[in-house]
Amino acid sequence: MFRTFICVALALVIAGCSKTQHDTHSKTAGDDHAHESATTNVPADSSNSAVVYCDEHGVDEHECGICHPELAASLSPGQGLKIRFASSTSAALAGIQSAALGSGSAAGGITANGELGYNTDRLARVTSPVDGVIRSVHTDVGNSVGAGKPLVSIASPHVAELRGELARAQAEEVVAAQNVEREEKLFEQKAVSAQELADARARHQSARAATRAARQSLRDLGLTESDVAAFMRDDDAGSGLALRAPFAGTVVERNATLGDVVKSGDVLFQVADLDVMWLTLAVTESEAALMRVGNRVDVRVESLQRDFTGRVTWISSNLDERTRMARVRAEIPNRDRVLRAGIFVTARISAGDDRSSLMIDRDSLYLIDGKHFVFVQRGDDLYELRCVEARSVSADRVVLVAGLSANEQVVTKQSYLVKSEFQKSRLGAGCVD
Repeated sequence: MFRTFICVALALVIAGCSKTQHDTHSKTAGDDHAHESATTNVPADSSNSAVVYCDEHGVDEHECGICHPELAASLSPGQGLKIRFASSTSAALAGIQSAALGSGSAAGGITANGELGYNTDRLARVTSPVDGVIRSVHTDVGNSVGAGKPLVSIASPHVAELRGELARAQAEEVVAAQNVEREEKLFEQKAVSAQELADARARHQSARAATRAARQSLRDLGLTESDVAAFMRDDDAGSGLALRAPFAGTVVERNATLGDVVKSGDVLFQVADLDVMWLTLAVTESEAALMRVGNRVDVRVESLQRDFTGRVTWISSNLDERTRMARVRAEIPNRDRVLRAGIFVTARISAGDDRSSLMIDRDSLYLIDGKHFVFVQRGDDLYELRCVEARSVSADRVVLVAGLSANEQVVTKQSYLVKSEFQKSRLGAGCVD
């Protein structure tokens, strides 16, 4: 029976995946194995001098990406897992190619497309506050206007009614004031009671309140206090109401024509301050996470063959439901007034410090378990899945901030084949199955 037990035990050893333990200080390996030790990988347990060795793939078990792809989730930038092909010619026959990393001056930047528009903090839609008829137009599109300059005059029955209410209220206030003065004299002569004097004063206060309300109704139409005073002095003013520019700027839209009948709320003019334009950009969620208010924005306007510089002023807190993109707004100085709303531009937004100038094609970067990875060639048949920190630069290029050095060879062609080899065990083909 003991002999039978020994035979069964030997059969199990032979049938299992070939793994051996060895002393890490006495282990010898070929050139490929010696080359592997140059990279910082998932550390072995330093409390135990013996580590499990994967005979099938020729690497330590804790570094074998084919046996343990789940370890990728625990890697930090600069750490990696080994992936060995079946032979030294397998990768070459598959067309896998590697190259040293390129460099670029746009490290830490993000390239995005956007559209120029007016600064809505300095954009005014001048609307008609009343129903009426346009009596005169004082300016046109493209003209510069000063603050308070008349844009259009409207004749309105409502204005005439308000003017009449104010005139009546002012007259009643004058009468009420005179009545108070008379009652006070009579009270001193004890010809009227204190109650009668109090009633006269109350009527005066009521008349004053009516005057203030009538005056405020005119001011709500856009008239200043001096305008109201002048309006009441001019007997020919009638029902006329002048709409004025709220600030100095340029007329960018006109919807007013002499004789037009307008309704309350109709937009007759738009006035914009063109000294600063707003640029709205669309970026990915990951790119938006790298940005901060105040980041520099460099804009290239091809139609003008000119470059402009501005700053990020706002980053949206939500994504567009359709495009899944975030909006970013920047202010672009436009002192010579050459930028126009609606122009499409390409902009580059700085995103943090330029800690690296190593750049790579986006196709060579993989997102695995929520982290970024590239494949580094370590030998003819040996590759490494390397965790890196990456930042977007454009739609097809990224900057590598950490995890790689300039003298390393990164897989640039057919990298998906290396990824397939790495994922073999997840597909049921790993050495542990």
